[in-house]
Amino acid sequence: MSAGREGYAVCSFSSAGGDVVHGHDTGDVAAGFGPATIVQPNPGAFPLTVTRNTTDGKFRLKQVWNQPDAVEKDITVTMTLKNTSNATIGGVALSRSGDYDVGTSGADAGLRTGDTVMLWDDVNSSADSPRSVRG
Repeated sequence: MSAGREGYAVCSFSSAGGDVVHGHDTGDVAAGFGPATIVQPNPGAFPLTVTRNTTDGKFRLKQVWNQPDAVEKDITVTMTLKNTSNATIGGVALSRSGDYDVGTSGADAGLRTGDTVMLWDDVNSSADSPRSVRG
């Protein structure tokens, strides 16, 4: 079992050259993002806003981390991706991955809808590998 970690990636499809990874950060491995700008009302307070630009100048990723819900034991992270280039970029994908290892299971699972992605530990599975869900 690996230590819990999470991350995200921004990719697009170029008809001239296939998939393009503009930036990714999974904690252990990162490339293509500049330094983060972090804003929060007071140290340790929520919401916590993290903004990063891709080093190729194409995208700005803004993540807003809300107060963890003590009853539901979850946290909502709202991610907004903005094209900061002067060109249209097709086939854009923003993904988030997680290997949280909470509770009694190391089996992470996920699902997505058109505008929501959820990740959780599946206590009914014996699988022990991180998964990614593209949203």
